[in-house]
Amino acid sequence: MNTQIKQLENIKVNSPSGRPFLLDLYYENTNDPSPLVVFCHGIKGFKDWGAWSLIAAQFAQSGIAFAKFNFSYNGCSVTQPEDLKDLDAFAQNNYSNELKDLQACIVWLKSHIDQVKLPIDTSQIHLIGHSRGGGLVLSVANQLENIGTVTGWASVQRLDYAWLKPGFISDWKEKGYYTILNSRTGDTLKLDYQFYQDFKKHQERFTISNNLPQFKGRILLCHGDRDVAVPFSSAEALFELHPTHTELVKILDCDHVFNMKHPWDSRDLPDAAQELVNKTINFIKSNISH
Repeated sequence: MNTQIKQLENIKVNSPSGRPFLLDLYYENTNDPSPLVVFCHGIKGFKDWGAWSLIAAQFAQSGIAFAKFNFSYNGCSVTQPEDLKDLDAFAQNNYSNELKDLQACIVWLKSHIDQVKLPIDTSQIHLIGHSRGGGLVLSVANQLENIGTVTGWASVQRLDYAWLKPGFISDWKEKGYYTILNSRTGDTLKLDYQFYQDFKKHQERFTISNNLPQFKGRILLCHGDRDVAVPFSSAEALFELHPTHTELVKILDCDHVFNMKHPWDSRDLPDAAQELVNKTINFIKSNISH
């Protein structure tokens, strides 16, 4: 790795969600302030999944600081940041918790960068989210201050995507939870009915179709043509919400995780992920407000 690239890893941050989370920051140690990206992982994801760290380093090497963090209720913990083993926490997650974590992440970054005089420009934040994390940042970007751009990587089209099937919600309420298979580990994860209750209580805040068209910055959507988890048509639908402000990139021969896997041992990214990184870096650099 470039000797000028600095890494702060597993920084413990307290969140209004009630649980702390861990944060990483990669940046270039130069005299010129770097723009700042904050990255949000998706469901069953975590900050150190796959090649996210390699991607963070590439952003830093390009002159863009990159922060990534674990949502506090993602199923990891501060002592086990790479294992979805805290099943009680996973069951109690909701979008309000994730928004609180994102806000806490931004507050910590601005405070720390200012206090220790890191060469990072915090006057504007660039949000990136993968899958459900993409849906979150696309929904809340207009509600946060000083967001320059927002990028969805294989983003879901709507945050209530998981419970649209007729009868799903009534069954969820009766049982008190629904289950999700973690195909990587074989674990069965429960998500409590409180998730739906929180969404309904704050539905306006978490409705992408209402909020994305109000975002005044530029939007990038990158999506694989072979994504079976979230089809490319979801990206097309998101594009139509705010077409004058949005760029849509179709990445060929590419699945939901841009052909990555966990763990990722190579020093190189798969072609699809490298295209994703290059497109996103160029997009952010071309849309920095001075």
